Amino acid sequence: YIFKYLDLTTINNIDKQHKLSNYISELDNLRCFENDVNVETLQKFLKDSPTEFKNLNYEEKHRSLFEFIYNNNIYEINEKMIELFISHFNQNNININNLKTSNYTTIKESGMSKLIEYIDKDLDIYLEDVFIKLENNTNESQESITSILNNARPETSIEIIEKTKFSVTDLSKIETIKMQSKLITSNKITTDWKNLITYYKKSKEIDDTIIEYLNIEHNYNILSKIRIDDSDASIKTSFSKDLIMSDISDESYSRLTKSLPFYYKNGNEFIGINNSKMKLLIDSKTISLSSHNFTMIDDQFNDLLIFLIEKNVVNFMESIEKYTLD
Repeated sequence: YIFKYLDLTTINNIDKQHKLSNYISELDNLRCFENDVNVETLQKFLKDSPTEFKNLNYEEKHRSLFEFIYNNNIYEINEKMIELFISHFNQNNININNLKTSNYTTIKESGMSKLIEYIDKDLDIYLEDVFIKLENNTNESQESITSILNNARPETSIEIIEKTKFSVTDLSKIETIKMQSKLITSNKITTDWKNLITYYKKSKEIDDTIIEYLNIEHNYNILSKIRIDDSDASIKTSFSKDLIMSDISDESYSRLTKSLPFYYKNGNEFIGINNSKMKLLIDSKTISLSSHNFTMIDDQFNDLLIFLIEKNVVNFMESIEKYTLD
């Protein structure tokens, strides 16, 4: 009746308190608009009012009205409405079941530009009302994850990191140091030196974020099998030195010395570490036998001097004249 006999001004006056638009928003079908409605009036009202359909069920006979609702974003961003439009309007033969396990990726792959633009415009609403609530949404693509973490509000991104299951394979794709740090401390990165060095390039130090990560047994066991490397030689050098001087646990230290890419003939810059860590450096031959190291160990770690000789006994005997023993 309303959209058949009343003009738009009158209808808008009726809806001053949004009772009509709220009522329409809760409809689960469009059958009340089937007969003798002024389509132009209905469409103008839907477009200009705060109407947002929340729970519609699709019927092919109303396809033109569904298309109008879709094209003008006259619906709430929720799981059901996203599924409805992808089920009936996507052009890329999307498997609708993928919405349960890779929701944002599936939306992006649907080719539905209006839906994608609508969600990206209100990304945080989508993330709060849909993405985070999907318990099995664990197969998002890396591109989707990085896009979300780079574009959502920081507090929303942190909530996603804490509540959802995923792992970032390339930390360099994450733009801010705050989000990189949160991913590392939440153990949500692929365990490799490349990711840690990416963070180190921003932090300029082996800080608590890296130390906490390296003290996890699972992580240091994996990293102990990978040599530290970087295309920037100066970063490779400074990272290795800072790692040697860091406050990681002795258990982690004992494994990670295997990953160090250098052997040091002059270890004077490491005299600040404790005895147990120096012993580990000698044991791994990171601190090699040289006249500089012999003197440094004799002066600063005297109880380790015999250990240094024992670990390098052949080299010591070949050049014994270079060394002075009490």
